[in-house]
Amino acid sequence: MMTKQHIWKIIAVLALAVLMVAGCGKKDDDNGNIVGPSHDSALVGTWISASYIIFGGDPVVPDPDEGILPVIEVTLNADGTLEYTRTQEGVETTGTGTWSTSGSEATINLSDGMGISGTYSLNEAGDELTVDATVTIDVTPDNGVDDPVDVPATIVFDKVE
Repeated sequence: MMTKQHIWKIIAVLALAVLMVAGCGKKDDDNGNIVGPSHDSALVGTWISASYIIFGGDPVVPDPDEGILPVIEVTLNADGTLEYTRTQEGVETTGTGTWSTSGSEATINLSDGMGISGTYSLNEAGDELTVDATVTIDVTPDNGVDDPVDVPATIVFDKVE
């Protein structure tokens, strides 16, 4: 059985993964030299989760005090680092990580070892970020056997600054 904690991990990883784009991508520059990951400058800034669509359902607005969907505020820095704050059921936690982009793919890696990749898009004004991803979460049900679950999700973030 999937617990609130497992669902939170799925959602948090999806949210941050979408915002933290392809950190391992490498490409050649004009001289044939390998260069590191790129960072879409349009994503630099602070973003806050506005809604979640899980398993293709209706959009759900996260509530920081109730429910299993956290409010996530993440700051993506130009150097590929990030800081985030998650507020869920009245409890606030913080963390750090890295992010990068490659085309429309975004990848994030968090300091707690979690990571995710997915596609992202910005609206024309550049103040709404939509991330589509699938997160695999290892769920250990009451029978003690690992049971990985793939969870498709879309997370919409609004730009704060």
